[in-house]
Amino acid sequence: MRRTCALSVVVAAALLLASCDRPRTTSGESESEADAASGPLKASTPWRNGVDYITLLPPVVPAHVPQGKIEVVEAFSYECGVCFRFEPSMSRWLASKPEYVEFKRMHVVWRPMHLAHARLFYALKALGRDDLHGEIFNAIHVHENLLFVDEDNDRTFNLQLKFAIDHGVDAAEFTKTYNSEAVNADVEHAREFTRRYLVDSSPTIIVNGKYTSGIARVGIDHENPRASVNYDRLITLTSDLAAEEYKKTKEENAGEP
Repeated sequence: MRRTCALSVVVAAALLLASCDRPRTTSGESESEADAASGPLKASTPWRNGVDYITLLPPVVPAHVPQGKIEVVEAFSYECGVCFRFEPSMSRWLASKPEYVEFKRMHVVWRPMHLAHARLFYALKALGRDDLHGEIFNAIHVHENLLFVDEDNDRTFNLQLKFAIDHGVDAAEFTKTYNSEAVNADVEHAREFTRRYLVDSSPTIIVNGKYTSGIARVGIDHENPRASVNYDRLITLTSDLAAEEYKKTKEENAGEP
């Protein structure tokens, strides 16, 4: 059973709705929770493994990351209202993130809508139009243009093409890129990433292929259910986990002969 993307003042509802989720396992436990390791993060933070974040076992070694960099991936979905509300916090962090952080966005692929939005994301990225990331969120959540029609690929493409043209993208270039082998490969990579990293909600943050977390874990004050969702807390956790990984990497490199 899928959950909608809305926030609630009730703790139980907030936990259900503070992220945009894929189906649960038959036991009701998410796959990432079922496969998670236990134990505290060995750093001077208040974060608790298994509560505020999950440790993947085994970790997935990030690919194509420069030496000395710590990969931080945001797995997101354009249809997700929580991702839309999280974006301002993420944008502020990106403007001041540590130099050692290698940041990437990955669009999740669960359903046909995610597949269509992922294709739009990677096509615009290939065209160098990352600046339209926020505009896509606005189109969907402010202007109520889903940029998708269920079971109608042609109408979906036409909606996305019109969006691109309205934002200064050449129609022929967009069409060529949208249907290119490179974008096909990016979309398939996103599908595999979603599976390999056990991404079951959005936004999910993955730090260095080891740690994952999301708004439902750290953005809700469980003792004060009427409090506003704290999107910045996920940013703070992300920074702390990345800093700890960077520290470990420096220590390991210093010990090499």
